[in-house]
Amino acid sequence: TPMGYMVEATGQLNIEATVGGSFTELRPRAEAAWNDGSIIFPGFDQALTGIEARVGVENQVVTLISATGEWFGARLNAEGSLPLALVSDVFAPVGGPSPASLHAEIRDFAIESIPGAPARLRGLTDLSLQAETMALAVESIRGTVQIDRLNLSFDELDFTQETPTLISVADGAACLSDFALVGPRTRVTGNGDLELARGGAIRLDAQIQTDSLVFATVSGAVESTGTIRGDIQVRGTTSDPELSGLLTLDNGTVQIASPAIEVAELNATIRVEPTAVTLENLVGTLNGGTMAASGAIDYAGFTPGNISLDIDFEDAAVEIPDGLRTLSGGSVQLRSRGDLWVVGGTIEILEGSYTNPVQIDQWVFDTFRSTDDDFVTEP
Repeated sequence: TPMGYMVEATGQLNIEATVGGSFTELRPRAEAAWNDGSIIFPGFDQALTGIEARVGVENQVVTLISATGEWFGARLNAEGSLPLALVSDVFAPVGGPSPASLHAEIRDFAIESIPGAPARLRGLTDLSLQAETMALAVESIRGTVQIDRLNLSFDELDFTQETPTLISVADGAACLSDFALVGPRTRVTGNGDLELARGGAIRLDAQIQTDSLVFATVSGAVESTGTIRGDIQVRGTTSDPELSGLLTLDNGTVQIASPAIEVAELNATIRVEPTAVTLENLVGTLNGGTMAASGAIDYAGFTPGNISLDIDFEDAAVEIPDGLRTLSGGSVQLRSRGDLWVVGGTIEILEGSYTNPVQIDQWVFDTFRSTDDDFVTEP
């Protein structure tokens, strides 16, 4: 292929062709049909199957009369044309220059079939594409890609786009406008552009408003609530994207069933930078007491790295282990370096009590019975 990828194609191909004109100005005429065809693309575990295509060549133009197929359960339809003058100078255009064009539709494409998609992500999308070009170069392509439908599910959370999303292609760049995805207590909007050549520069801006419950479900973390809102920017290139932005958490809560821990009235600022996510100015309550925290998570290529977290708390009521209730305060530092975790700090127990029943006589009896010593009773 022109991009250097190896593909495997099968099917029944029937061609009838004649060539007229001269050596300096060829005039081919042909009809072709591809029946019961399939194409295997590298990186995908399913082939494009059921291909039925008809192609005609006349007046120096190759016309894709119709093409249909199925891929990951999606239905594909396409038609288009390619003036041979765009391929070689030996094919003189009839009636003046004309553009190559393509119109295609994809229906019911499964999002989870995309290589690298999260295992718990499911979804369906419909796409429509229209494009034309006066030269076989990315910079000359003009067209649109419209996302007619986008439905996503992550575990029990369902998201859908508000209106069809339009991606315009011109001057070697794709421009996204008015994207809006909505779901449970969530709305994400975005716009920006992507350079299709000359290094693949990215400029994407997103606005987020959601509930931390959504983040907890997606990440598999503990139960939590609270409003998260902010802006995220993506810059850099397709080979080296860079994230930045600022998020805020308002009135958040985090609950852990065992041991019983409740963090409430959380307010925090989360700063996203190209190499780290920093937690700033987190304040709230911890089991009835007060707490403050700060920290950072390093990352590279969207893969988390080292973690540092500092927590200060006062007058926190904790029951660890079961039955031992204490009122504590202190400072805790959590650090990770690869697979190694280090926890340090100081904790001061202000008061405490053990509330579970204790049977002293049974404890003494069990202790004596478990020893091998002989006991003698004097007369």
